[in-house]
Amino acid sequence: MKRNLMMLNVALLALVCLLGWYVRLKWIEGQAQEEKIRISAVKPPAVPPLPPLKKVQPLDGPAYATVATKNLFSADRNPTPIPEPDPPPPPPPKMPPLPAAYGVMLWDGLPPTVVLGESGKGGQKGYHPGDKIGQFTLVSVNNKEIVFDWNGKQITKRLDEIMEKNLVAQQDAANTPATAAQPAAAPAAAALDSSLSANVNGPGKENGGVRMCNPGDTSSPGTVADGYVKKVNTTPFGVTCRWEPVAK
Repeated sequence: MKRNLMMLNVALLALVCLLGWYVRLKWIEGQAQEEKIRISAVKPPAVPPLPPLKKVQPLDGPAYATVATKNLFSADRNPTPIPEPDPPPPPPPKMPPLPAAYGVMLWDGLPPTVVLGESGKGGQKGYHPGDKIGQFTLVSVNNKEIVFDWNGKQITKRLDEIMEKNLVAQQDAANTPATAAQPAAAPAAAALDSSLSANVNGPGKENGGVRMCNPGDTSSPGTVADGYVKKVNTTPFGVTCRWEPVAK
């Protein structure tokens, strides 16, 4: 039994020695491989040359027209210039004053005749339908109305409206200022303000033998009215105002 145990110990020792020799052998091989890699020269791989750059073409402005006309941040941009707005139409011409009428002559068998005079010019003359007077053309006339043509527009007026004396009265009325009645309103307003001030300045509502001051009372302290004298006192809490009976 003891002999078998010794043989087992010798076998284990031999196995340990064999394992140590094998580990040392692998370590020596690893060291040799590292040394071989360290001293060996590694040739870098060949780098192919870079291809030549393309030749840059000169800048062509018209080729970028699309960028200018289709700008996402300015959709209204376009190469078409904005035309100038049309000038406003001239104001329509102002019709001159109508001729003044002085009388009408209506005879059987003869064309009607009206005596007219141009506005601002002296003299009178008889006119028949179709005759021109200044910028007007006489179209027709009867004992009540007269029709003129001015720039293709017919103007119908009653004879009494364009009689000379009526035209002068209309022009005088148009030139008279309409503010003549305004100054008369000022005294009335002043009287109203004075009446309101008189109602405010004076004793107000009675309160315990004295009377209170009305809001807006501008009378000075010491004023006597209706048997009361105005008293104004200044306290830390404000200004007090009252009307006290006058001492007899």
